[in-house]
Amino acid sequence: MSFRDALKLDSPFGLSAVAPQAEVDLIRWFREHGTGHDVVMAPNFETSWMLVTAPVHTVASHWLFSGTFEAQNKLRVSLYSGGWSDEGAREVLRRYGNNYIVVPDGSPLHRLLNGYPKTAVYSSWTLYHLPENYLADTIPDPDWTPFTAE
Repeated sequence: MSFRDALKLDSPFGLSAVAPQAEVDLIRWFREHGTGHDVVMAPNFETSWMLVTAPVHTVASHWLFSGTFEAQNKLRVSLYSGGWSDEGAREVLRRYGNNYIVVPDGSPLHRLLNGYPKTAVYSSWTLYHLPENYLADTIPDPDWTPFTAE
């Protein structure tokens, strides 16, 4: 099963060793252009985890890399699912210092980030740059709840 599923792009067991071209291109972009001052949020665990191979900080990349992984993951899921005020969403991005956001097609985040520069588009992902955000000196309180329903 491991050998068979590792060769598939989408494995129901999460055993794929093959990455989509968009993910490879995104990681290559951050390896070439990213710095230790950049903070990236990606829409899923796998992409966030793979971005640790680039010289950037990531939000909710892996439980091993953060003592507040669960709280960061909940914020990420809430942010990407939409249904929150624009003000609350911008506040979480500001507090975490996210200056790059990877947004999949169809995500409500496109509306929020519409006025920001699109740095790159890879297949079904758009990479937005939020130049006013910068790496925070301390991570936000994990129990902080920025979102209010619209």
